[in-house]
Amino acid sequence: FQRNVESPEQLLQLVSLLKRAAHPRPLVVSIDQEGGRVARLRGRPWAPLPAMRVLGEASDAESRVRALSALLARELRAVGIDLDFAPVLDV
Repeated sequence: FQRNVESPEQLLQLVSLLKRAAHPRPLVVSIDQEGGRVARLRGRPWAPLPAMRVLGEASDAESRVRALSALLARELRAVGIDLDFAPVLDV
């Protein structure tokens, strides 16, 4: 959660420490960073993420979702997060 994160650098350091401590077992670090209300990392410097419903309703939804997904993946990878529990399909 945001309240536990001081900066991207601090988060990367924490994740790196955890992965080193788990060695030789692989450690997969995950987060639920979906957008809208479900954003664990929010505020500067994290990109503001609209609710996925908003994207799904857009006329150019596919291109917007692809662009946002790529941005989100870059942000999470930069701090060592391996898996995002972002929705594939919400009903």
